Amino acid sequence: MKIDIDKDSSDEFYGEVLAVVTNYGKIADNPRRKLRSPTTPALLYAGISAAFILIFSFLYLSDKSQVMYFFVIVLFTVTLILCVPYYLLTLRRMAKLMTNGRKKSLVIEDNHVEMTVDGESTRVEMSQIKHIVVNNHSIAFIPKDISSKIIAVDRQYQDEVVGAVKDKSLIVDNSDLY
Repeated sequence: MKIDIDKDSSDEFYGEVLAVVTNYGKIADNPRRKLRSPTTPALLYAGISAAFILIFSFLYLSDKSQVMYFFVIVLFTVTLILCVPYYLLTLRRMAKLMTNGRKKSLVIEDNHVEMTVDGESTRVEMSQIKHIVVNNHSIAFIPKDISSKIIAVDRQYQDEVVGAVKDKSLIVDNSDLY
């Protein structure tokens, strides 16, 4: 079955696909995981670091004889500084994933799944697929081998994908997690 993908996907779709790619190992082991945005860890660590910088700054100002407070402030400042490039690189990677205006198609056969984007094809044999995970905005074909590419399609094509897959035991529907 061939599915022609005629419109561009949302930013949420690309964020979710990046979350699937970055958490491949966890999803391959437990496909029933709720995905978080890939920028969440950077924002969480930055917030925690900023809070600790403020707390230890007040402690250091009240008692300058405690040199340990200064080292803790430096440690959390470095953590905060490292969170900014991580956050920006994640946003850049999401922007790179966006393929606005490119012709795409997904072919699902009994023995393989193939995604074609502007003439370039990515093919995964059906025997090499460990899970087909239906998330909030995407459907991802998770291969058994980490060296294989993950194929993802917008969730609006769920009926076609589920109808074309013969082995329904591969499908893990996580839409109830969101």
